[in-house]
Amino acid sequence: MALGYFLGIGGMAVEPTGTEFYEQYEVMRDWCGQVQSWTGCEMPSLFADDYRTSLASEPVDLSARPSFLYRGAVRQAAHAIGISDILAEQGIYPDLIAGTSLGGIVAACLAGSIEREDVFRLLGRIAELPLAPEGEPSRGIAFAVLPPGTDIDWYCGESRPNVYMAADYELSGETTVLMLSGYLKDLEILAAEAPPGQVPVVTGASGGLHSPLQRFMSDLLEPYLNDMKFQDPKVPLLSGIGGAQSKTGAQLKTGDDVRQGILENYVTPVGSFKKIITAFDERGMQMALGMGAALPAGVPPTPFPVLQATVPDDIGQIMTMIYDLGIDVGR
Repeated sequence: MALGYFLGIGGMAVEPTGTEFYEQYEVMRDWCGQVQSWTGCEMPSLFADDYRTSLASEPVDLSARPSFLYRGAVRQAAHAIGISDILAEQGIYPDLIAGTSLGGIVAACLAGSIEREDVFRLLGRIAELPLAPEGEPSRGIAFAVLPPGTDIDWYCGESRPNVYMAADYELSGETTVLMLSGYLKDLEILAAEAPPGQVPVVTGASGGLHSPLQRFMSDLLEPYLNDMKFQDPKVPLLSGIGGAQSKTGAQLKTGDDVRQGILENYVTPVGSFKKIITAFDERGMQMALGMGAALPAGVPPTPFPVLQATVPDDIGQIMTMIYDLGIDVGR
């Protein structure tokens, strides 16, 4: 095996993305026509929408999800799957796939476990669910950029029972970047007590991602997922979550594994990029592609090239690297 795909680096596509691919590749336009027929989201205008301001605003009604969350998820999924079609048109296919968060659903689709239309039907079902159970307060996320030697337990865990570690990005040996999830009020208290500017808070439109506060989402989705068809993955598929019940890099071998992984994703921390790359290396990958999302700045040293597939110029670089390394990517 040689080439791995990783999905989910950036989560939901908040910033505009995908327009250049739509303009330059017929296969992307054909694909987006299908997405529009399933979702009603007009293409290519969906790729041009900017949701950064919306993400920073606190929703008034927690019983209904803001529409931009759905549209951003549709865009992210459409972008990543369309890029895989462009690469396939060039004869490039993955030997291994991993995904985190929304990227885990898309990864399962590319691995052949979930039908494409079912991905977007699932996103539509998620869009119908509340941001929080009735009577509960707003949830949110925060990011903490911490210097070496920082006591992470001060930021979450027993000392702050309503703040949870949602992801540890492990970007380099010099800093640790955490995504924290919890009740919005508790995150704001943490931000006020931390050094100025160290813990920026994203308000409640994001919900309490990847934490026990999202158990209600798993409970509400479970009947829907039980009625949804999951195939055993046709391409090796790795879990991107890293909680007590799951290990980042563990292989999802059956359709039931994939179904359970989607449910666990809501309540379990996302595995770090470093651990996923380690899992790729252990399985013999010679190269990895971050599909449809920009790689984070300062990624840790990797034992093989890690490239992003985000804009059309990336395709040429990817093909050149595959040729230079002599990787066999055909089927």
